[in-house]
Amino acid sequence: MPPPSHACSPHNNELRVMKSHKVHGVVTRPSFVYGKTNSGHFNSYFKQAELGSINVKLADLTWSLIHVDDLADGYVKIVEAPSNTVGGLAFNFAHEAHYKNRVIAEKFGKFVNPNVTIKDDPSTEGLFPPFCQSSVIDSTFARDILHWTPRHAPMLEEVEVQYATYKAH
Repeated sequence: MPPPSHACSPHNNELRVMKSHKVHGVVTRPSFVYGKTNSGHFNSYFKQAELGSINVKLADLTWSLIHVDDLADGYVKIVEAPSNTVGGLAFNFAHEAHYKNRVIAEKFGKFVNPNVTIKDDPSTEGLFPPFCQSSVIDSTFARDILHWTPRHAPMLEEVEVQYATYKAH
């Protein structure tokens, strides 16, 4: 059997977009997106805390985060910029704050239930492989070129808002 092809890897696809002579291609690389609706992974901590115990998969991994509104602002900045300014570039979008998964679980869990039990779960079964590694993203380039800045406070400074959103959905 031949080795797997990497012709369709994200990096190669990004290069195709950025080097295209037919369009002014722009690549965006958002970090983990949360807010507005059920933010799946993170909101599962609220549900588990209501039941008294949180199992934290990938507890020691660190992830950058971005609120969906701030990501949308980044897309608007790209669309509003002259194509010769942004064409062929890649922009990372993330808040400067980044957290270990266990810290997120603890903060969400303790908000809901001060007596919640938190256990590390080393299993990666059922997880999307790219989520099984730390991902700390630097948005300096987006800030410098697009003059983009997140408006939302870091996620763990808005836990009450996240919980209200979770309860509303």
